[in-house]
Amino acid sequence: MSGTRTILWLHENFVSARQGGNSRATLGLSALLEAGWQIDLICTTRSYLGETYGDGEALVERDGGLRIHRLAAGTRKSRARQYIHFCREALRYAATLPRPDLIFTSSPSLPQVAPALWLASRHRLPLVLEVRDLWPAFLEQGQLLRSPLLLAAMRVLEALAYQRADEVISVSPAFSPYLTAMGVEEKHLTIAPTGADPALLKQTPETARTWRTERGLENAFLVLYAGSFNSSYGLELIESAIDSSAKREVHWLLAGAGERSETIAACAERNSHAHFLGLLPKNELRAVLKSVDLGISTHASWPLLGTTISGKLFDYFSAGVPVINLSPGQMAEIVHISGGGWQSGRDATELLENIAKVASMPQEGRSAVGRKGQEWLSAHMHGTTTARRVAGAVERAWQRGHSQGIFGLAVSLTIACLQLVTNRARRSLRRLYGDDSREKTIRTSLAHFLAEPAGQPDKKLEVPELLSD
Repeated sequence: MSGTRTILWLHENFVSARQGGNSRATLGLSALLEAGWQIDLICTTRSYLGETYGDGEALVERDGGLRIHRLAAGTRKSRARQYIHFCREALRYAATLPRPDLIFTSSPSLPQVAPALWLASRHRLPLVLEVRDLWPAFLEQGQLLRSPLLLAAMRVLEALAYQRADEVISVSPAFSPYLTAMGVEEKHLTIAPTGADPALLKQTPETARTWRTERGLENAFLVLYAGSFNSSYGLELIESAIDSSAKREVHWLLAGAGERSETIAACAERNSHAHFLGLLPKNELRAVLKSVDLGISTHASWPLLGTTISGKLFDYFSAGVPVINLSPGQMAEIVHISGGGWQSGRDATELLENIAKVASMPQEGRSAVGRKGQEWLSAHMHGTTTARRVAGAVERAWQRGHSQGIFGLAVSLTIACLQLVTNRARRSLRRLYGDDSREKTIRTSLAHFLAEPAGQPDKKLEVPELLSD
């Protein structure tokens, strides 16, 4: 086990800090490069928020040991057809690359796990699975996937992935009870939240003054929503609050993209105190984050979304921005124990009242709340530390050597089908995240994670120029 080692990472939704969206993979890739891995990452030229990279044509970008292979996304298709297109093209393209030593894949999207399973089993390679959302449970609860046949197929693929993966990485502590209930052994499960953005932690106040001055907002109280404009974030509430705002000295900044972009832009168009910023690359978003007085964190009211930690919460805390959180569950727990903000009910009138209370506070008082969130996040979920947890999981999978072949995959598939017949996934979800147990499960799993030594970033993690902004 010496010499050059190569990871093949299938990640349809990958975005770097040069693009808009959740660039979580940036630090993980940097930690893997630091550990001596070569990486071939296969993604597409269209991001999960609809942004086209470059001219949309296929290209390969190289930076030291990192090679990003962007496959042409082609014409816009339905989501299902996009997933199938990526799986087919990724398999075809992977065949042109040198044989890797390890396969890494991320879910969502869950369908891209299928080619990763095949490649890992065909070559008897270790497989590392990163779980970012609990698909297909989220899709079913949000009524984004209603076909019983497709749901059954996705349940089998999900269970198969948990059975076959040599190491599983969860981005949320609250996912871990479900993953272990589905057969993932605790010793092969790593919790690695996205964590604090090191670049935001060191950003200076000068950035804020410049950004405000250039836009004539020096004396305005700025409220920011930065994130996806998709249905899972329940942005109707934000629109209602903006339309109902009586105090025009409170300005709303709306940064992001997604299926509701036109609706959000129209809301800003009819309200002079709202500003539609669109999808910003990370370097531009950082300037906005350092300029605002308050961040809004929200999700749709799907109960399972209470298990997640939104990327926007990490961004707000990293920038030292106090937060009003509208989501119950894990994010509410984090806001409470960190002291980095306030909780509000999902009601436009209540939200506006809470914003008015925060706006009436002395600036130093607001800043103190923001610093609490920043300090808590740095101590418990620093991005550099969690990135090295990702690298540690990969190393453990590699050290275990050759993994299951095609026969082992067939055995795992049989077990996954039996789990579908016995309804294991749904039973586990009801038991852990039902109305009577959800808050306890979330609180207990978060407390268990925080009780473990967080570790301090012992040295700066060098981010390749290709991934930086």
